[in-house]
Amino acid sequence: MASKKTRNSGPKITVTKSEDYEDIFVSTVWGGTRPGHIEAVVVSESIEMDEALKDLAINTAKVNAHREIRCRLIFEPHSFKDIVTWMNEKLKEYEYVYGPIKTMKEVQEKYSDFAKSKSTNNLE
Repeated sequence: MASKKTRNSGPKITVTKSEDYEDIFVSTVWGGTRPGHIEAVVVSESIEMDEALKDLAINTAKVNAHREIRCRLIFEPHSFKDIVTWMNEKLKEYEYVYGPIKTMKEVQEKYSDFAKSKSTNNLE
């Protein structure tokens, strides 16, 4: 009987989570290239409606957007390229299973068209 080869030929690797570990909902990133690295600031966005809900009729003028800078990611160029490749693979997988994802520009244009048609219909 032939013996099975195992993959335990390298060093033992220990995995731990940082005390600061957290899940971050990423709304957008912003950054650029620098000599020797690429950096991105991770931003989360939320809508604050507390003040708007205090009136009997919801006052949409009191709805506020909040942006929180969560962290800055600094990538070595070759690592960044590997991550982009991985993300593109995940994007293709997601769209294959769930359908095409619209860009924010496409969503905003569609909403703008909807809002215009709604205001036009209300005037008639």
